[in-house]
Amino acid sequence: MSEALSLNLSNSNASEMIKNKRKFDAFLENAEQMLKGIPEIGEKAARIPVLVQLIEHYITGEYKRFPIGIMQAVGYSLYTWWKLRKANAQEILFAIIPCLTHIDSDLKDFLQWRDSRKIG
Repeated sequence: MSEALSLNLSNSNASEMIKNKRKFDAFLENAEQMLKGIPEIGEKAARIPVLVQLIEHYITGEYKRFPIGIMQAVGYSLYTWWKLRKANAQEILFAIIPCLTHIDSDLKDFLQWRDSRKIG
């Protein structure tokens, strides 16, 4: 199979999965569990599919709570990146770490909401 054809099939499968909300959520939750298994960085990496799910459910109107902490963290991170363009990685990391608390809080609230929907 040619590389271009393989890519088209993959894109087609991805499009189908995104259109089927249940499959997309299952995919993101499986990705979350797989990422958690990565030594040392798994818990942090597992935030990525949860963040995608939060945004998806917020945009569709299912999740009503505005993720203000995430919006603040993104804004602050962009501002920090702009101000510290020539700073070293450690300086940037120390400037961005406080944002992670806001992200964690929003993700924790979303996970509680998500889990309560599975029970009910």
